[in-house]
Amino acid sequence: MLSFILCFTFKKEFGADWVLLFRHNSTGGVMFSNLDEAKNCDLPQKYSIIGNITNNSQIDGKFEFLLEYPGTSGYNRWKQTNFPLWEPETGNLATGFEAINLTWTGNSFGGLFKSKQTATLLDGSRGDSLWYYAIGTIANSWSSSYCSPAGHCFPGSTSSTKCVVLWMRVREGPYYNTKANKVKSRLLINLLYGYFVLT
Repeated sequence: MLSFILCFTFKKEFGADWVLLFRHNSTGGVMFSNLDEAKNCDLPQKYSIIGNITNNSQIDGKFEFLLEYPGTSGYNRWKQTNFPLWEPETGNLATGFEAINLTWTGNSFGGLFKSKQTATLLDGSRGDSLWYYAIGTIANSWSSSYCSPAGHCFPGSTSSTKCVVLWMRVREGPYYNTKANKVKSRLLINLLYGYFVLT
């Protein structure tokens, strides 16, 4: 079965090129229906290509990420050897973790991991009980004591949040966005860089 992301989003910032890997705006209680959707989704408030990344996305042997919370100043930028889906949560820093800029370090941030919690796809709190820096939260999974109204937010860096954006650094190249020919644009990027796989 082929599934396509309609439009890739790229930006240039901090002297580097980035592709939008994940975006979630839970305003109104919009959550991912399951963890599979959190890997591959293209909806107005939910976007993810996490499930389509290959090892070719590494630059000099590492993945580089940029984590942002829109409406909040600051960002976390770091490198790690393994893509988060392949990085087990062991209580240690992500393999090859290299901090570049960390606005938020609370709740044991150490890169992104495949979460041990069933409520989210990824998280950045190394350890078993915490799941702050959540990426890919499914519905009705965040306690009402942390979120108002209940079910409308998810764990951010230090408290609940309703919006998170995750970028991945890519090599410099002739990127463009298009909705006119989604198959061609997807295949072009695959042929040029081998970053993504068709699922």
